[in-house]
Amino acid sequence: MFYSLHLMYQEFYEAINQQIDRLAERKLSLDHAADARPGPVAQNANLSPETPGGYVSDKASLQVQSARHLQISDRIETTADTDPTTSNLFQEVKYMIDHQLWMMRAHMK
Repeated sequence: MFYSLHLMYQEFYEAINQQIDRLAERKLSLDHAADARPGPVAQNANLSPETPGGYVSDKASLQVQSARHLQISDRIETTADTDPTTSNLFQEVKYMIDHQLWMMRAHMK
């Protein structure tokens, strides 16, 4: 399963990478810093569970990533109340995240 997960995660990365610049530009337009360094991104994301160190089984990898995708999807839903313009931008991202979550759940069956 390693190789199929590797390919799936690569597809996920490529899909979200296309959206990152648009989201960063929106953040800058709201006069907030858009720091894309890995350390600050990980710290500010505030996602759980934390990725375990060392070897991670396929199942554990899917569980961690699924939990994080679900958290992101839920957070996007709350944006509509506070910033409708940003919410519109996030809708495409939410669709993508929800689709990826479905794909991970299918791998866990």
